[in-house]
Amino acid sequence: MNILLLGAGYLGTELLGFLPDRDCITILDHGGNFERLKAAQSFDPSRMQLFRGDLLDGDLVNRLVEDADIIINLTGGGGNAACERDPAMYINTYIIGLLRLVRQAERSGVDRFYLSSSISVYPSPPPGEILKVTEATPPMPSTLYGILKLSAERILEESDLDYTVLRLSNIYGSTGLYPVPEGGLFGNFLRALFDGEPLAVDGDGTQTIDYIHIRDVCRCIRMLVSKPSGGRSVFNVGSGTVKQINEIATTIIGIARERLDRSPRVVYRPARNRILNYPLMSIDSIQKTTGWCPEIGMGQGLCEMLAAYARLHHQP
Repeated sequence: MNILLLGAGYLGTELLGFLPDRDCITILDHGGNFERLKAAQSFDPSRMQLFRGDLLDGDLVNRLVEDADIIINLTGGGGNAACERDPAMYINTYIIGLLRLVRQAERSGVDRFYLSSSISVYPSPPPGEILKVTEATPPMPSTLYGILKLSAERILEESDLDYTVLRLSNIYGSTGLYPVPEGGLFGNFLRALFDGEPLAVDGDGTQTIDYIHIRDVCRCIRMLVSKPSGGRSVFNVGSGTVKQINEIATTIIGIARERLDRSPRVVYRPARNRILNYPLMSIDSIQKTTGWCPEIGMGQGLCEMLAAYARLHHQP
């Protein structure tokens, strides 16, 4: 089986170690990770090829798609902040680039197309409320990122392809190429912890968020790719729960006390950007279809990230 993987960032580089050993994998990416990727244990040059480019490189994309049996499209990460910094680039990638990719996949007879979508296609619940959503919940994105992800889904719906859409919740966790996040909630909390600073929380910390460990996501994709089925599917892929930011801060403080003998305090500050509450995604459908369920709890995931941060920064 020939797999075309589009996007070798945080999720894509970790996914390489989970895809079936028997498959040949072609990777298209902007190339920023290629040198590190070549040195990674998961990279097997006997069955993996790297190509530098993006979805707007029409001739290259067409050539790579012609030999593909399966396409896994992970392009366009970075969340809403990245979309708002460069909306034109993301619109081109999500709409124009994806549309060209899908049309070429139809012409080439690609067996199956996997698309990474997002929890952001769903409504954002009001503060203090828990909104449980299933795949049948009408989408109502409130950010540019969510709108573009939903637009990508619509392009697939209007195609002739067999496809699987994965509505992913917020992914976290250490990987070989990304041992410590540079920013975001976990990156900021870890930096503050090791710098002896308080954990800064935007707003009152009651906003809800669903975090899923990256290895759990990779296991899910592996299960789907290993046993592809026909038709068209949309799956929620998340932890099956939501946590308040305050709960996450409390978990980190507990780990810091146990592992580092430190007790950071929490400080609250006015939100610099609009605060979103994330819904509680039901994962019943993916569990019933594949038997997959999350295995890595937040406590374990945070302990791994803390240890990785300590190693990276030579902390005791």
